[in-house]
Amino acid sequence: MRRQPPVPRFRRPAWLLLDEPFSSLGVDAKYSMYELVQRLWRGTGTAVIMVTPDLQEAILLADRVLVSTAKPMSIRDIVSVPFPHPRDDSATDTQEHLSVRRQLASLLRRKNSRMV
Repeated sequence: MRRQPPVPRFRRPAWLLLDEPFSSLGVDAKYSMYELVQRLWRGTGTAVIMVTPDLQEAILLADRVLVSTAKPMSIRDIVSVPFPHPRDDSATDTQEHLSVRRQLASLLRRKNSRMV
């Protein structure tokens, strides 16, 4: 009698934590992964928490960007990203995008800040 291997059963997580997941990828692979993360988020409703030093990546993927202090970590500011999902590079040429990018850059230039 053959035994079947156990079938893993996964529950849908409430949230997914990604710590600089695309930092070692090339540009084409990054954009493919951006699309995948957006599809997963829309399809499952799972909250995605991503740490990234990349302003463009944060604006492209996030609804809100949290800017934190380094050590001891605390949330310094929360910036809303006003663009509808799904997002691609088409929004990067707008004045709104430039405004959000400048706001984040200004917050990050403050001593002891990082982006979550």
